[in-house]
Order: sequence, then structure tokens, then C-alpha cells
Amino acid sequence: MNNLAGKKLAGYRRTLSRLRAVLGGGTILEGSVCRVSAGAGHWHLTRKVKGRTSTLYVPDAEVEAVKEAAARWKEVRALVKELGEEARRLAKERFAARSSEGGGGGRGRRRTGSPPSAR
Repeated sequence: MNNLAGKKLAGYRRTLSRLRAVLGGGTILEGSVCRVSAGAGHWHLTRKVKGRTSTLYVPDAEVEAVKEAAARWKEVRALVKELGEEARRLAKERFAARSSEGGGGGRGRRRTGSPPSAR
């Protein structure tokens, strides 16, 4: 790979590396940890499933671990979004370069003077 291609992929690789580090860092739990103030005050992990809130009771002894796992989930989501944006930027550059070459390959006008073949 030439140096120019390596520079273009640097942002993607950096984000991918950060994602791998987060994924290797422990448990990942989708949702948010919140304290329910009714009574003695309990902790719940909540998330949306098909438009409805799903709640899971979290024992006091597990609250910190669940908070960390939920924070990792949010970081993973953000990094996956960032990867997608970076990949889209790279694809846009690549496709723009191909269209400026004039290679075409699509169903555009024929460049030869010969008539179109019978179908």
C-alpha cells in the first residue's frame, strides 16, 4: 500500500483500534443505570425494546460494575458510528476518484460509433 492510502486509512484504523480496546475491556451491557427513588431506592438497568422500556433490577453490590458495562456500551455505539462515518468518507473519496477517471462502466452513452446490439 502506498503512503497516501495509508494516511487515508489512518483515522479508520485508529477508531477500529479504540473499538477493539473497549470490546476487550470487559462486559458490555446495553442500557442506562438509574436509581428508582420509591421506597429504599433500588437500582435498575433500563433499555428500549421495540419501543417499550425493559427494566432489570440491579443489586447494590453490582451497581458499579453494571455502570461501567453500560458506559462501555455507549462508547462502543459511538465508535461504531464513527467507523461508519469514516468508511463512508473513504468510499465517497474512492467513488469520486473513479467517476473523475471517466471509466464509467454504467449504462451511459456508448462511446463507439457502432449501433447498439439487438436485444
